Amino acid sequence: MAAFLTVLALLIIAAILAIGLATWASKKSFTIRNIVAFALAAGSSYATGFVLNTWLLTLTGGILPGNVLWPSFTWLAIAFACVVAGFHTAGSPYVVAIPFLLNATLALLVALSSREVVFIAMPLLLGAVGTFLYQRHRLVSTTQVTGIRQGPARIPTHESFAVGMYRLDIPIRDHEGLVEFSPQEYETMGRQFDGEKNYNAPDVLFLGRSWNLMLQTVNGKISKIAPYLVLTSKPEANSVALETLQHCTEQLGKPVEQKSGFYIWDTTDGTVVLQTGETEKGPTIGLFVTSRSIRTFKRL
Repeated sequence: MAAFLTVLALLIIAAILAIGLATWASKKSFTIRNIVAFALAAGSSYATGFVLNTWLLTLTGGILPGNVLWPSFTWLAIAFACVVAGFHTAGSPYVVAIPFLLNATLALLVALSSREVVFIAMPLLLGAVGTFLYQRHRLVSTTQVTGIRQGPARIPTHESFAVGMYRLDIPIRDHEGLVEFSPQEYETMGRQFDGEKNYNAPDVLFLGRSWNLMLQTVNGKISKIAPYLVLTSKPEANSVALETLQHCTEQLGKPVEQKSGFYIWDTTDGTVVLQTGETEKGPTIGLFVTSRSIRTFKRL
């Protein structure tokens, strides 16, 4: 019973450490994620090699069979926890495969003088191939589903698109029919910048639909364009959201970041955000086309 509890405690600690490290790294840069994934894969390959070496010693009479069960279970579980955490952290299939390949190479070198070590090298080599193929498939599938490339941030090459007649950084005096926010609306929505004025604009035709529209201006120029819809049903909202996502992807390329119902594109003149949500009135879809110039504005 004591041995079982010890093994269980080790497994829980290993799992917590692996999950915690992977969670921390997932919020960091592409390089840091790959470094952490490499370390996790190295831990997995070492634990796997340790178990294989233990089994080899058992087969050759170096260890009694009764002493192998719990250590094997413990180290295999640690290997599994580490490699799974590595899969969820890595941005490249190479970083999870290389540690297995390195350990397999070392084992093959030892096998030149001790042939039975091939028993260790071959499973590690298969592990290298398997982890590479699985992670490559996983990353390709993620890219196809979400539109996100699992790599470093890209330099934007596309300019943001117009929403109806409105474009970023255009003087507001060129447009008519705008109604400035009421004091109550300013109190609710707030203001961020010195010289900021916000407006409710006439409904705008966009993607074949009439969208509500709000504009943020600073120093007389449009700094944010925010068209939005409040729909009556979830199926309709899903259809419109997919259509809007497709339009943004066609115009701007793949998003640089995505969470559930939240997409971000970098553009040469700012950012575009697509966000979905729920209100008491029904599902909502909002676009936020924001100018890069807000980085230079004086905040209130």
